[in-house]
Amino acid sequence: MFSMAVSGVFVAELRSLRRRAFLWCCVAAAGGAGVAAYLRFFVVHYPVRGYSSTHAAVDPRFLVDAFGACVLGVMLFGAVFMGFDGRVRDDQARIAQVIESKPISTIDLLAGRLAALVLTTWLATVLLTAAVPVGVAAAFAVTTGPAAGVPAPMSLISFALVDALPALTLWGATVTLLAAVLRNRPLVAATALLLLGVQCYWLLHTPLHLLAVASFVGNPGEIASDLSPRFADGHVLAQRGCLLVLAAGFVALAAGAYPRLDDRKAHALGGGSALVVLGSSGLLAVVVAVLGVLEERDGWSRLHAERRDAPRADVEHVEGRLVIEPGRRMALDLEMGLRLAENQAELALSFNPGLAVEELRVDGAPAAYRHASGLLTVELPLAMEEVLLSLRAGGVPAARFAYLDSATDAVRRTLADSLLHVLGTEGSLFHSRYVALMPATRWLPMPGANFETNGLAHRDFFTLDLEVVVPSGWLVAGPGRTEPIESGADGRFRLRPSAPVPEVAVFASRFARRTFDVAGVEFELLMHPSHLANVAMLEGARDALAAQIEFAFDAASRLGLPYPFDTLTIVETPGSLRTYAGGSRMESAQSLPSILLLREHGFPTAAFPPGIRDLEASER
Repeated sequence: MFSMAVSGVFVAELRSLRRRAFLWCCVAAAGGAGVAAYLRFFVVHYPVRGYSSTHAAVDPRFLVDAFGACVLGVMLFGAVFMGFDGRVRDDQARIAQVIESKPISTIDLLAGRLAALVLTTWLATVLLTAAVPVGVAAAFAVTTGPAAGVPAPMSLISFALVDALPALTLWGATVTLLAAVLRNRPLVAATALLLLGVQCYWLLHTPLHLLAVASFVGNPGEIASDLSPRFADGHVLAQRGCLLVLAAGFVALAAGAYPRLDDRKAHALGGGSALVVLGSSGLLAVVVAVLGVLEERDGWSRLHAERRDAPRADVEHVEGRLVIEPGRRMALDLEMGLRLAENQAELALSFNPGLAVEELRVDGAPAAYRHASGLLTVELPLAMEEVLLSLRAGGVPAARFAYLDSATDAVRRTLADSLLHVLGTEGSLFHSRYVALMPATRWLPMPGANFETNGLAHRDFFTLDLEVVVPSGWLVAGPGRTEPIESGADGRFRLRPSAPVPEVAVFASRFARRTFDVAGVEFELLMHPSHLANVAMLEGARDALAAQIEFAFDAASRLGLPYPFDTLTIVETPGSLRTYAGGSRMESAQSLPSILLLREHGFPTAAFPPGIRDLEASER
């Protein structure tokens, strides 16, 4: 009976909304707002694509959350005037008394109307958000040349289901409650618009680490990715669930306050109050959980700052095995040869707190240890000069453990005062489609605290022999030449650089691989398979590029600085991976031993015009 009653009201309200001119005015205004917001990014990116793949930084198709929020904002504005006058419309249509005489409950009536309003505005929001990039690209294709116009699919799906749908549901329920309680249309509209204005201000002035869980319209600062598409994390899904619980509570409270005879008002008020308390408590719990994550990082930073000047051992050799199960866990089985500092009574290493130590031995014998807050402390049985540390550990490395000594932190900034988040916020990535183990996360244990030392980073060179196991079809990038190992179902690679390295980074994904040799060095390019169009464009420049590289290598060799490795790998990385390091200078983190990082929001996804593609490379 409940579903039949709601469906009847739902269908009738859909017909009513469809006939209202105001709905189509809102759709037109939302489309205009979406086009204006998209063009703001597009006119920055499009004109310079012919001569700079990095000047515009991000292709607008990765900014679904940014221009989609403008479309959503207009539809939220329209929902105020489409949802606040249900009772008045009944009186004007002279059906108010008929509705009151029906056995349908008030909560069924309001739920049916809310469902119709949400579906109508949600469909308009999603269709416009998907159509705006395609429409703008089509217009430019007719006038000036082709341009990418299809938004990142996972970003669009996430915006539609995780951002737009809960936001419209909560907002429609809020307007319904205001209309039932205030019963004055100008007052309802003014109150609702004031609340909407507060939300807009909140969006711009809330730190990024809280934005996704403190806002009910999503995170306009989110940038999509083809390499590691993300739907939503647990905190965001929990917050959206709480929003839906709040919406249900608001509808129940509105049913209790609605001016209509109904013998179930007391139940509606009681149930609505319980749901509002439950939803509000859940929101508070999510915010506290997010703040707790940041406080945990602050605790790590304080501890490691205190230990930064403690004696450090010297790593001489690292050998072992790394097994990567993308998105699930990683496992380490290592042997590390270390030379201890003078009078060093214990061995202290920074080791990611997301990895649990399963077994630890010193010179083959079990040793007492403590692993807390990212600091692994090992008791030494007696005074020693050299030790062989054997370690087995597993888990998922905590990305927030990286760059504890940063002078500033992008996630503490707001959208109004910083664009630092455009350079990436994740210290490492452990996605089901992409894994980036950056040295700063200390996924590989290193002596001393994970903190700047006397203003300069501690550099400790050691030899490496590491076997990396990844799923079949995946490729690996690391220091030196990546040697495939014959195996069965898994992909196995050996990292054994020809020169000592001060740090180790490992990247793994289903890359497309391109190589060529220059001056005895293999140049390796690893990119997303769908991002090879611009690489193909440069095929004609191969000889000129090789000549320039050989000239640079010869010049360095004459100065006594020969390139120490037999491979140089250029690997494409997702835009969310942080590209600057910590410390007081926060220098670039895109150059690693025998590896150069290439952000996907640049050359790999730049839409060069046909004229540029047709140019033949020529030597100077």
